[in-house]
Amino acid sequence: MAAEQKLKTRTKTQMQSFASKVGLFAIGLKSCNCELDRHAYAKMRRAGPDRSLRFVASEAFIEKITSETEAFDGGIKYELVIKEKGEKAPAINIECVFLAHFHGPGSPKKEKIEAFLKSYMPILSWPYFRQFVSDTTARMAIPPVTLPLFSQGTKAIE
Repeated sequence: MAAEQKLKTRTKTQMQSFASKVGLFAIGLKSCNCELDRHAYAKMRRAGPDRSLRFVASEAFIEKITSETEAFDGGIKYELVIKEKGEKAPAINIECVFLAHFHGPGSPKKEKIEAFLKSYMPILSWPYFRQFVSDTTARMAIPPVTLPLFSQGTKAIE
């Protein structure tokens, strides 16, 4: 057990060291898909706020590694589903992908980049997703949906 804890600590320290040498060059929206079922949304609103469920799923990934320029592109896919409890079909479904371009130290291994993206892409991209959801839902002519300041992983959120 002690050896396992030492390995976790060493791995975390190595990741922090790597992360401190990585620079974010740019981040932006790559793609999106938004759907509103007005009938289901109106029904959910009439049922009251305690009858709606919000789920956010996210998955970070490597888009491209360019070893000659010591750069890599990473992405994250988000999906927000808002539906009434007990219903299968969502009232609102928003999917989008954000890409980020990083400059890193030397030519890091794929595993190190994957671990970095899994840890840092949600933190870096969440404000963009949060704003995208608020702006997009407002443009759907419904009250803007405001997500919490930060949420990581797949889960129901309030």
